[in-house]
Amino acid sequence: MASVLQLPAELWLHVFKFLSWRDRLSMRLTCSHFRGLLDKSSSLWREFSLVLRDFSRYNRQFWHSLAQRHISSVSVRSGRRKQLRQLFTWLPALHALRLDEWTEGGVTELKLFHRLQRLSITSCSTPLKNLDFLLPLSHQLTKLCVCNVQLTCPPSYLSSTISQLTCLTSLVLHHNGNLRVPTLGGILTHLTELKHLSWSMITYKTLSHDFFSPAHLSGKQVTLIGCHPQAVSVCPIGGHALAVFAGFLPSSLLSLTLCVDLQPEDLQVVSRRAPHLEQLHLEPWICYLTNCWFP
Repeated sequence: MASVLQLPAELWLHVFKFLSWRDRLSMRLTCSHFRGLLDKSSSLWREFSLVLRDFSRYNRQFWHSLAQRHISSVSVRSGRRKQLRQLFTWLPALHALRLDEWTEGGVTELKLFHRLQRLSITSCSTPLKNLDFLLPLSHQLTKLCVCNVQLTCPPSYLSSTISQLTCLTSLVLHHNGNLRVPTLGGILTHLTELKHLSWSMITYKTLSHDFFSPAHLSGKQVTLIGCHPQAVSVCPIGGHALAVFAGFLPSSLLSLTLCVDLQPEDLQVVSRRAPHLEQLHLEPWICYLTNCWFP
């Protein structure tokens, strides 16, 4: 065993690259030598995502090992704001954070994470009173998912706040249907980097002709709960008849997922509106609020 441990650290690190994260954790438990090698090699944990629950179980040694590995992606289950402060103390350079089953109505401590690029807030048991916590992240956040939550802010406030996240490339906003934004045009005008958009459309029975303001997204690749005239991948979801969205299907459409109240004649509408379609995926209408992107 002693001769094995005398092998160069570079050789062991190369071997560890071929192991799954579970096997790496098992190797870490075998001896202090391997534990030191694994903990001090941040490249081995670059794609590692950690799930934390019940912070009282974690001691100083646990947090120190995470800090050594430079863990950049964390999911917090049933968390509270004070735990975000503890998380920032040990992992201030987080790039991705998911708050699942969040138990409080605010998350102002997110402003501490100056490198956060991907944020997901899902299944809140308490309504989110406002989205002010997003503003300090406006120049760094590239992916945002707010899914299966109740928002109590006015629609105008929601639009104004989201519009300031100018670096977003992906936005998922699935709320409980209590907010009805008159048009997405003002938001999309400011989100010039946006490539993927998924927006709750459950309460929309009809759409205004400028709802998606197509002139502002020429050439973009957008996925919507709803449809967009410049999209190449469109996903209308909401249980409504396709006729509600058919007028917004672009001729350049390549991929279409239909999770609506589909009638046989609707396929003829699709063929006329999108003659270049390459992929068509049909699904029955089910609730998609819990199937959200994780950063």
